[in-house]
Amino acid sequence: MEKQVDKELYFTFDYNSQARFISYWYQLTTIIKYKPKNILEIGIGNKIVSDLLKKFNCEVTTVDIDKELKPDYVASIENLPFKNNSFDMVCAFEILEHLPFKKFENSLNEIKRVSRNKIIFSIPDVQPYIYFCFKVTAVPRIEFQLNLPNIIKRRHKFNGQHYWELNKEGTSLRKVKSIFNNLNLELIDHFRIKENPYHHFFILQKSEDENL
Repeated sequence: MEKQVDKELYFTFDYNSQARFISYWYQLTTIIKYKPKNILEIGIGNKIVSDLLKKFNCEVTTVDIDKELKPDYVASIENLPFKNNSFDMVCAFEILEHLPFKKFENSLNEIKRVSRNKIIFSIPDVQPYIYFCFKVTAVPRIEFQLNLPNIIKRRHKFNGQHYWELNKEGTSLRKVKSIFNNLNLELIDHFRIKENPYHHFFILQKSEDENL
């Protein structure tokens, strides 16, 4: 089962840093872009995302392992209490790294089971990254983004929260993409946030044939 986080942490500015608020913005805009009819958010944290989605008139159901956070349902990502194809979109932001990587495929398959369309999630990515922006008056904005070669793969050590992180030893992007293929999930898009490249977003599409 995924690791619980001290709920008091969710309501501190150490946790809710500028970079994390930018991540919330990307979560919201990415979700709304696809206009889902109903949404399942796994791991509600401080409810900033789910509360704002509701203000945008989105139908949101929340699930978390921590009953103190008062989700709609208390359950693990490994055993979601919903019927097949229950939600137009399922989201899990910065959640899957809280389980050992050997559980990643089965957990993603459980997410797939309850989704009938899109899956959006983010995980920590440690690959070196450069972002450069140049803007002066009357000159077009110049932006440059680049993932640098990750020559030496670091071995991850459990830090009390994260069991793994992307692009460490044994958890490469190629390996994660191969799991998508195993589950017959189409990778629609993936990107790192330029203001917070530690968060790597993935948008997956479930095959319509599997909803029959």
